[in-house]
Amino acid sequence: MILTAKTKILMIIAAVLFATTIGTGIYYISSTSTAAVKVTDFTAMTKEEVLTWAKANHVAEDQITFTYAFDEEAEEDTVISQTIEKDTALGRKDAIEITLSSGPDPDLELKLIDFKGMKMNAVREWFEKNKFSNVQYTFAADEEAAADEFLKCEPACGTAVKRSDKITVTICSGSAKDSEEAKEVTVPDFKTYTRTNIQAWGTTNKITIRFSSQSSDTVAKDAVISQSPSAGSKVKQGGTVSIVLSSGKGLTVTSFVGKPRASAEQWAKENSLKAQITEVFSDAEVNTVISQNPSSGAISAGSTVSFQISGGLVPLNDYTGKSRNEFETYVANLNTQKNKSAKITVSVSEQESDSAAGTILSQSASGNVKPGTSVTIKVAVGKKVSVADKRGTSEESFRSYLSSLGLRPGNISYAYDDSVSAGAIIRNDTGSFAAGSSISYTVSKGSYNFSYGSLINAGNAWSALDSKASEARSNGWSVTASYVESEVYDAGIITENCSVSGKSIACKVSSGKVATVPNVVGMSYDAGIAAMKNAGFNASATETSGYRDEPAGQIIGQSIAANSRAKAGSTVTLTYSKGPKPIETAKLPNIPIGVYDGRSESEIRSLLTNTFNNAGFYNLNFVIKDSSREDNNNAVESISPYPDGSVIDKNTTITIVILVGKSS
Repeated sequence: MILTAKTKILMIIAAVLFATTIGTGIYYISSTSTAAVKVTDFTAMTKEEVLTWAKANHVAEDQITFTYAFDEEAEEDTVISQTIEKDTALGRKDAIEITLSSGPDPDLELKLIDFKGMKMNAVREWFEKNKFSNVQYTFAADEEAAADEFLKCEPACGTAVKRSDKITVTICSGSAKDSEEAKEVTVPDFKTYTRTNIQAWGTTNKITIRFSSQSSDTVAKDAVISQSPSAGSKVKQGGTVSIVLSSGKGLTVTSFVGKPRASAEQWAKENSLKAQITEVFSDAEVNTVISQNPSSGAISAGSTVSFQISGGLVPLNDYTGKSRNEFETYVANLNTQKNKSAKITVSVSEQESDSAAGTILSQSASGNVKPGTSVTIKVAVGKKVSVADKRGTSEESFRSYLSSLGLRPGNISYAYDDSVSAGAIIRNDTGSFAAGSSISYTVSKGSYNFSYGSLINAGNAWSALDSKASEARSNGWSVTASYVESEVYDAGIITENCSVSGKSIACKVSSGKVATVPNVVGMSYDAGIAAMKNAGFNASATETSGYRDEPAGQIIGQSIAANSRAKAGSTVTLTYSKGPKPIETAKLPNIPIGVYDGRSESEIRSLLTNTFNNAGFYNLNFVIKDSSREDNNNAVESISPYPDGSVIDKNTTITIVILVGKSS
């Protein structure tokens, strides 16, 4: 076949195009291949930075899973752990789980301290340091507290609360007068403020901020939806500003209990929620959701949903043949895993065996077991021998007995015993014991003899006998005291020889000297004081507050009744009279009665009142009588006692009779 030049050219072009297509395909396949890449250290990176790394290294979206966990130190949405370590190759079929911080646990409980006396800044610092998220400050006038000083909080100080609970703290804005004179503050536009900034503005200007929230499809989460009063308004210090914050887009919660973990995480991812995963031991299928919070209701985008995921049954190893200590250490470690959810308990029984003491002979459960399983292990103890009660046996014989059983003496004590002779066994450990065990016993010191001597005689101090009787009491003696009044002995002294009967001693002990209280009512002050002292009592005296008919200084009462029995040395308070009230005298004015004829009743009253008051008389008694006089004029009929210049008691009642005319 002969090819034309044109045909040759066309074939060359086709070959070049084919080669180019093949090359491009090879390059595309090569450039989009998912060859293994080395994992970096994501610690402290943000979620966005991790996604940027994944895109740059051609890591598929389904190869990275994000979960959330509370962390006291890491910033929210920063990496705190990863399932594949740094510099490890990540293949096409590999997946890496990244755990991001949800910030501090909002449900962690703390006890509110007593803020009394603290200033506002110190109170704020405490709440910020302990990472509370819902603290509001209000201001109130108070007359006793200083400005900026803590007044109260709700819930009250000392209450255990969650970090996320609403806490209202009231701070003193000053006195009521300060509140009246408080300056006005211009309210800013809070749309660009964070909640923290708004609260800071409020506390700085002593304005109470009231926060509330509502969902919004247009306003970002935590941004301001509205405020009252509006921006530019004036509000007085101590007033209130209300802020409505966005809780983000509303979302109805779906329950994933009983469903796969992957479904829950995918739902959280699609709805911009933070999935906090907690893995626990469970008899549910591995990676199944066994609880969820919240499991219903409505939440906003960006919220955290907690999922408790089944990590399967507890893998319990069989420790038969190993030591009890090893097994208990193993179980203690197992119980710390998967959020302390294993909850394995261990009970121990002992069994005689030729195996080394402490060796586990059997274990009731092993393999994959349910959380909370109780495991019983039988532990080897050496062969045991039985020890009998050897009361009354001599110590030498008892020690030989122990030796014959392969046992040895343990703690030895000594005690008195009336029924066991000195040197014999009073009591000893009994029961089954492993060979080589130590057996404790008590040896008799014989009967106890209490040498009380003359301590029981009248006139001796009870304390001396009581102190010496300490050992006697522990050896079956009864040494007691009954307290009685005495005119002879001071308190604490035995009043008559104690009675002794067998191992019982009974004593009568003075509760203190007593004496008869004399009757001093009617005596003078000095005589009453002297009579009390002569009878053995202390005396104090007080004067009556008011005047009395009895002469001044005469005793009119005593705090302890006359002829009663009282402890010698007691203080008796005597009350004496202040005496009669002194008479004050004044000179009656000279008043000719007729000078008041024809004056009005009120004028007569006024003139006579002034006249007598000026003379020192205030006890006036006006009597009004109808006049039978035809002229109808008013007049003073009589004044008694008559005002003739006589000197009389100023408290005397002056009776004034006024005649009132018929037409008055």
